[in-house]
Amino acid sequence: MLLTGKKALITGGGRGIGKAIACALANEGVEIALLARTEKQLESVADLIGQKTKVVCITADLNEITKLPQVFGEIEQSLGPIDLLINNAGTGAHRPFLKGELADWVWTLNVNLIAGMYLAQLALPHMMAKREGAIINLASMAGKMGLKDSTAYCASKFGVVGFSQALFEEVREHNIKVCAICPGFVDTPLIPKTPSLDRQKMIAPEDVAQTVLQVLQMNARVCPTEIILRPQRSPYATHIS
Repeated sequence: MLLTGKKALITGGGRGIGKAIACALANEGVEIALLARTEKQLESVADLIGQKTKVVCITADLNEITKLPQVFGEIEQSLGPIDLLINNAGTGAHRPFLKGELADWVWTLNVNLIAGMYLAQLALPHMMAKREGAIINLASMAGKMGLKDSTAYCASKFGVVGFSQALFEEVREHNIKVCAICPGFVDTPLIPKTPSLDRQKMIAPEDVAQTVLQVLQMNARVCPTEIILRPQRSPYATHIS
């Protein structure tokens, strides 16, 4: 896929992986809509890449599902029809299951799964009419294996993987790529600093962004539907025995 001039929507685009993806796509001439809750973070990324490409910043809360059609309409009015959807935004309340609360479960599932599904439904008609496009969903290793005290988060990320697999089967004949990327530990603000983790051994946000770029630039006759990224060396390891 030739990326120059394509239009991308990146959720969670104000920091971390979303910021790195925005920078990588801007270098390829992609016009970008950044969506996140914090306006100041979005403006910081826009200042960083605004000399390279057109950038639109949209402040919105993905937990407010019913507002997404209006938000998406504002994006298309400002940027144009979306060719590339990067569902990157993620959240999660990590606690023992018996101490979990319904509001936290709904919030986690809305942001991590339902919002991305809804945005894909809004973006697909243009992609299908054009017979070109891509939807990349940022899942997690928590979408491949269960983690203690992370039931809602794992449920949402397993859902992202399943949604991606099923959606690919529906849109593959329209020449639309669908890929779930499942990283292990990524050095972002979402992972709290703790002495037990060596952040220098974690995956960098730029590594994930490079993976996104590789998917988008891959030949049209092939689609990597799922990619697992693991730190080469365990962030927990203190020595090699």
